[in-house]
Amino acid sequence: MFRNTILSAICLSLLVVSLQAQDAYKVKYLGSNQGLSNNSVKCIFQDSKGFVWFGTYDGLDRYDGYEFKVLRNRINDSTSLPHNYISALNEDNDHNLWIGMGQGAVTYNTFTNVVSPVYYYPHRSSQKHKVSIYINSIEKDSEGNIFLGTSGLSVLVRFKDQKEAVQIPLYNADGSSNIYASVQAMYVDPRKRTWIFIAGGGLYRFNYKTRKLDLVNADIRNFSVNKIVADNAGDLWLGTSTGLLKYVTSANQVSAHYNTSNGRLSANYITTLSMDGNDQLWIGTDGEESIY
Repeated sequence: MFRNTILSAICLSLLVVSLQAQDAYKVKYLGSNQGLSNNSVKCIFQDSKGFVWFGTYDGLDRYDGYEFKVLRNRINDSTSLPHNYISALNEDNDHNLWIGMGQGAVTYNTFTNVVSPVYYYPHRSSQKHKVSIYINSIEKDSEGNIFLGTSGLSVLVRFKDQKEAVQIPLYNADGSSNIYASVQAMYVDPRKRTWIFIAGGGLYRFNYKTRKLDLVNADIRNFSVNKIVADNAGDLWLGTSTGLLKYVTSANQVSAHYNTSNGRLSANYITTLSMDGNDQLWIGTDGEESIY
């Protein structure tokens, strides 16, 4: 089974490449000529069986190390994907693939090939609804809870002992709730902290006791954040549209802002981040790749 970890910058095409030539990593290009459904790749995920899944602008691709299997929407076929723009991927404890799309979310049973819609209960409602909004991010914590970051419905959480998700609103200073927040990025760090960046709101953390979102820092609310990862020290790295932020969690503040102006990045718009086992940060931009 294919178990080589693939790391890629999400650009107009998919290029698996190392930036450290001295380490002599193998470079392999995967694109439409090799069977990829679309050269615009939005997300990448490796499941528990070793398959690598690519969410593209025009379908979901499973790669076994030799060839691609492509899943797409089929007109008038409710068993197929409802939308071809794939924005987020993850896997639950039952090995179902969670698929975020331009119009909602579904689960895919990789054993039976059955696609099922995801439902949620809106805040203070007992009537469930099908998730049909843009999904920016899907994260799973160590307990098996699934977090869906939406563009306009805040955070939806499918707790491990539930079949449907529930909506987690933001709470304003006066106690009123905001159910229409947009999540830009989420990340569950190795210390089991679930971080959520809200557009125009800033950095939040999910409180497992109250099942609410606690505001951590509003000073960085004006940044547009695409990706969050953590290093071994527990600090956060935020990839934004204007560079890279290092956020020191113990001090609750940004300690550094890297961009093209200070010569630390080749391009300011960061599309993806990944921290490897050596605590090295891999950075994918809309221009070139970088590594710290």
